[in-house]
Amino acid sequence: MILVTAFEPFGNSSLNPSQLVLQALEKNLKYSRTHKFLLLPVDYQTGPEVLLKALRSEKFQACISFGQAGGRSKISLERVAINWKEKDFNLDQSIKPGPLVINEPEAFINNEDLLALKLKLLEHNLPAEISLSAGAYVCNAVYYFAMKEKIKSLFVHLPFLPEQNQSGQPSLSFQQQRLAAEILIENFN
Repeated sequence: MILVTAFEPFGNSSLNPSQLVLQALEKNLKYSRTHKFLLLPVDYQTGPEVLLKALRSEKFQACISFGQAGGRSKISLERVAINWKEKDFNLDQSIKPGPLVINEPEAFINNEDLLALKLKLLEHNLPAEISLSAGAYVCNAVYYFAMKEKIKSLFVHLPFLPEQNQSGQPSLSFQQQRLAAEILIENFN
């Protein structure tokens, strides 16, 4: 069984491409027996808590998480999760920059063959990259806690959808993002 997660919309947006992709995957009967789907809140505390509760309640072979990265032009396969959080203008302003967890590793590096996954995406004419930074917000926090659980993990940042495009920022169609997610969950095992 593979756990697939995504995030609800946050900030001023009513859309999050990761949520829409998750919902499409969940409706696909092809994945119903082999995958469990979970929508996470965009919150430093409850996002990781919901993820950890799911990971500890069932034996999963892997965890694949999707999130939104506005401003990026490619599907980003994240290599590194850091033990750090930053204040974000869209999130709780009481957040103070600092470690996610005291006295824990500063980072986890994903040693999986991300290049093979990137090449699979490129074969389908999908823009893809290996990114060395999942940021320092809730996406990174979820990735860090998944990797801390020692489960095979992957975090994927998706660009904005065209309807989210503001002032010429990069975007990628829903169909392309859904196809990318299908390729990734079928090849990350």
